[in-house]
Amino acid sequence: MSRILLGNKKGYLLLEVLAVSSIIGIVMAGLLSLAFLSLKLSSSSKKTITANYLAQETMEAVRSFKKNTDWNPAGLGSLSSGLDYHMEIISSEWEAVSGSETSGIFERSFQVENVSRNPLTGNIEESYNPANNDSETKKIIVAVLWESREVELESYFTNWEP
Repeated sequence: MSRILLGNKKGYLLLEVLAVSSIIGIVMAGLLSLAFLSLKLSSSSKKTITANYLAQETMEAVRSFKKNTDWNPAGLGSLSSGLDYHMEIISSEWEAVSGSETSGIFERSFQVENVSRNPLTGNIEESYNPANNDSETKKIIVAVLWESREVELESYFTNWEP
């Protein structure tokens, strides 16, 4: 009888080692999967933060361009609605240039839209109405695209200085 018990104990030890090895393998696979997901999310967050920075930089460049130029004929008031522009420094001043700009994996541009105001309230209308055009206000939409994703910022600029 002692031989039978001794043989069974060795078999149980082998089963226990296999069971523990399997559990450790499953836990390690889960941890590696979690680590991979964390790295992927970190990379995605970094790209989104970079895209937000590029969009904000473009909006600030448009603001500087507006401040340092006349509204018409060379400033924001002269830009065509619906076309893509990007900002470049030319002779130490920001200038609006046709087309988009590529920086690494990011493509950025801005568009100018005409604005209309309700004649009774003076408020900006949600949809542009040419009959109520406000030639002294423009809507700026900055877009940064990358890997099928997009960050977009909007702001209104007026031909008014305090």
